[in-house]
Amino acid sequence: MLPALLFTACRDDMKWTGTVQLPSDGWTDGMPVVFDLDPQAYLAPESNRFAEMTSRAIGDTLPRLSGHYNARLSLRYADGCNARDIRIATELASLDRDITTDTISVTLFNSDGTPVSPGRYGINEVAVPLPAGLTVTQGTTLTLTPISYSSPIEGMLSVSLILSE
Repeated sequence: MLPALLFTACRDDMKWTGTVQLPSDGWTDGMPVVFDLDPQAYLAPESNRFAEMTSRAIGDTLPRLSGHYNARLSLRYADGCNARDIRIATELASLDRDITTDTISVTLFNSDGTPVSPGRYGINEVAVPLPAGLTVTQGTTLTLTPISYSSPIEGMLSVSLILSE
């Protein structure tokens, strides 16, 4: 999570950030990433079968979030990533049963094969905004699922969610 914190450390309007490391053998549609934006809303013990892919906070380690936020995803990937672009299905849900779904497309490499946002040491990072006005209410979760057609997306390192005012 350190790179995400360093990336946003200078921003006074940053309210929350979370990072999930992706499996080294590739990210598939069977391994959604879940960001719990209101972890105190859950009274039951952890029951998410994708717990290792979840940014669930424990107790009151994070301030309660509530309201409208600007959100962006930050994707870290290696030079050897096997996807030029990636499509991600998003699902925003809350305890009051409001569910919003969307699909975003992120370009990782230019047409000449160079990373869109070159980094160092073979690790690149690209940030994309989510639709404006992400609303966090009780029990809000954001689930990200890659839309992969035939094989795992290899070379994806992590996904971060950054909320700001």
